[in-house]
Amino acid sequence: MKVAILHGSADLVMGPFGEVPDGVRELGRLLAEKGHAWAPIAVDDGLEAVLVQVRTFAPDVVFNLTERGRIPGREGLYPALMNELRIPTTGCDAAALTLVGDRVVARALAREHGVPAPVASVVTPQTVGQFLWNTVRFPALVRPAYQDTLPVRDPRPCRTTAELQEQVRRVLADSDAAVLDEAWPGVDVIVPWLEGVGDGLLPACELRESGELSEQGDAADDVPGRPVVKCPAALPESVMTALRVHARRLVRALGFRDYGLLRFRVSPEGIPRFMEASAHAFLEPASPLLVSAGVRGIPAADVVSRICEATQRRRKSLGGNGGRDRKGLRVGFVYNLKRVAPTMEGDQEAEFDAPKTLEAIRSALERLGHTVVSLEASETLPQRLGDAQVDVVFNIAEGWGGRTREALVPALCDMLNVPHTGSDATALSIAMDKALAKDLFLRNGVPTPASQLFRSPKDRLDRAMLFPLIVKPNAEGSSKGIRTNAVVHTEDDLRVAVRDAIARYNQPVLVEQYVSGREFTVALFQTETGFKVLPPLEVVFLDPSNRFPVYSYEIKQDWDKNVRYDCPPQIDKRLERTLASVSKRAFRAIGCRDYARVDIRMGGPGNRVPYVLEVNPLPGLTPNFSDMCLIANAAGIPYDSLIATILRYASRRSRRRVRPAIPRTSSGGEPPITVP
Repeated sequence: MKVAILHGSADLVMGPFGEVPDGVRELGRLLAEKGHAWAPIAVDDGLEAVLVQVRTFAPDVVFNLTERGRIPGREGLYPALMNELRIPTTGCDAAALTLVGDRVVARALAREHGVPAPVASVVTPQTVGQFLWNTVRFPALVRPAYQDTLPVRDPRPCRTTAELQEQVRRVLADSDAAVLDEAWPGVDVIVPWLEGVGDGLLPACELRESGELSEQGDAADDVPGRPVVKCPAALPESVMTALRVHARRLVRALGFRDYGLLRFRVSPEGIPRFMEASAHAFLEPASPLLVSAGVRGIPAADVVSRICEATQRRRKSLGGNGGRDRKGLRVGFVYNLKRVAPTMEGDQEAEFDAPKTLEAIRSALERLGHTVVSLEASETLPQRLGDAQVDVVFNIAEGWGGRTREALVPALCDMLNVPHTGSDATALSIAMDKALAKDLFLRNGVPTPASQLFRSPKDRLDRAMLFPLIVKPNAEGSSKGIRTNAVVHTEDDLRVAVRDAIARYNQPVLVEQYVSGREFTVALFQTETGFKVLPPLEVVFLDPSNRFPVYSYEIKQDWDKNVRYDCPPQIDKRLERTLASVSKRAFRAIGCRDYARVDIRMGGPGNRVPYVLEVNPLPGLTPNFSDMCLIANAAGIPYDSLIATILRYASRRSRRRVRPAIPRTSSGGEPPITVP
């Protein structure tokens, strides 16, 4: 099945570069282990972006991890929205999430069903001035009223009124209400519930401070403040029986669905009191749900799959078609097919895409629920595209000949008013002309190596150009024309290299200052509020004897023997931020749209200046090979999700487009000319 993981980056532990959160990545790994397709959807991008991504991916199930806002009912926002779209979400429905999220109300309901639960005081910003502090029994605990703290140990108890007031002040700064509890002595116990496993109740887990437990069966968590989970809990049989009785009542009373966690505190006398519940997944390896399921012999991947299967069974009752107005989009897939394998002497089709790449993209689009119309970018494309009646074009066509070749398909789409993926014709033309792009870099404060455009081997060399220099065709991609001997050290060698390049490619040649430092590639996506920058990829040259390495055409033909790709690379946070910043400036300078890849070399004093070599607004998308795909994979973005992300920008433009009034003729002839 197709599972969309709905998450907020603020709700989860982020990955090393702020990309897909670690919790989402782990959940996706477990889903993939069971053969499910998955895609992360971040609610931080805004409601419209969520709707577009959901419609684009068209999931069977939404695995909900969101906890938005800090008010009662906040956890029910997106489940309620998905319900309107007729897409089932994991866990409780919006009403039950609202109930479970308010621990005061949840405890009151527990008491109504005969489950012991302590009565707590509630303080709000409006009542804090009139609160009777002398009524609180110490030691006391202060927690947000509407935040789920189930997997984390309680804060340190307050023992004086001054401590209590300070703690309440801190909680109210981030929450609309604070709960004041007496610090009941005893042992914290969590009872997990997983639908479809007998009565659903899994072995109870005991929580203890890190370092207390060491025997087999304990699960340590490396997050500061997290407890150790001991499963099964070492409690008398009479207490375990009481816990199971209370848990069964609460599962029904709270409206649990698919899975859930119930937290009790067992007093020294063996009396369990219900403290709080959670209907959100904590799926770290040491989480109580997975530890308890493991004791029952249920692997983590099976737990996740069971949750999704239980959720999918509700799909028929919802009706609808997964939030789509109809079965996906009608996508025109425009490409250039590589029919001749590139060689050292024959690189005419080096930029085109091989059949396996085309099949990978086509299959991904179909798995996403879209109808794909394959359109090779030949001379008959204008007529075929007009007849295809597509909603959007997924464009990877490189075009034929000239520095505007990559702009031909976008320009045609614009003329026919068909939204297309990626940058527009202007940005693609500028990026292809390396000299023009470098002028824009310099105007916008983007560091780039000094350069000179040669239209003839006889052009005078600027005195500011210092050897070594590198020679490259001005308007080629895929390293065409950049050979291992492209780095020259004398003026005689320079003129020979320029002469050969002009003769071979029939275009001006860019002569550029050679930059000797580390080489990086940065992939970035444009969002509604800025950019999403993925972890950089470093191209590491393996021949230590080569003092002037170049990511040349020869190396790319036999890359596994010549280079290594490190993603993420071994760099500090400062350099990481620098690479991201200069990539965003280069993206804006060219006028790119949606996504691009930026190539950077470090140079200058101490090799600390990030020189942008070029921006590629139409990067390759070969799975497990192209830089863009390697970077996405390192960021925890599956291939289908990468394709869906690229498509969703154009999909959004498709919904906003207004067809212009284009003059048409009734008989196929020219419209009449009116002379004023």
